Amino acid sequence: MGNVIIGATLSLDGFMNDRHGDVSRLYPDLPALRSTAMLQEEIRMTGAVVMGRRAYDMAEGDLTDYEYQVPIFVLTHHIPEQVAKGQNDQLTVTFVTDGIQSAIEKAQAAAGDKQVMVIGGANTAQQCLRAGLVDEIHIWNWKERGCSSPRREPICGSAWSSKIPT
Repeated sequence: MGNVIIGATLSLDGFMNDRHGDVSRLYPDLPALRSTAMLQEEIRMTGAVVMGRRAYDMAEGDLTDYEYQVPIFVLTHHIPEQVAKGQNDQLTVTFVTDGIQSAIEKAQAAAGDKQVMVIGGANTAQQCLRAGLVDEIHIWNWKERGCSSPRREPICGSAWSSKIPT
């Protein structure tokens, strides 16, 4: 069984999203991010994704060109009426209403020996941490410094990873 990993991106000054949840200032060049060796390795190693409902809603239910072409398990209280767009033989969307433990278990079963990537905000990550379900945390510093201020300076992308002691 692969590890459960929380993935997060932030600027050097700690910006993760604005007060409305928008993360676009972190990704001024999304195609460049998608082509990095760092993200390509994460995609290759990931067998399933657990996503918070807010992250799903930010995509407006359209995962057509989503980088992770794996089963996605969306943690939610209410299943949306519309079917998610972009599903195919590899990318399927399952809405999980019975808690984070169930979402992780379903994702692990789908992922096999590959890792489960947890994406989608602080609340989802906190639920995983509180339940003791996380093996690693990966934090990426991406491209910009000053995302939360008017002054922006380019930097090189870097990553930090920590294993959670068991």
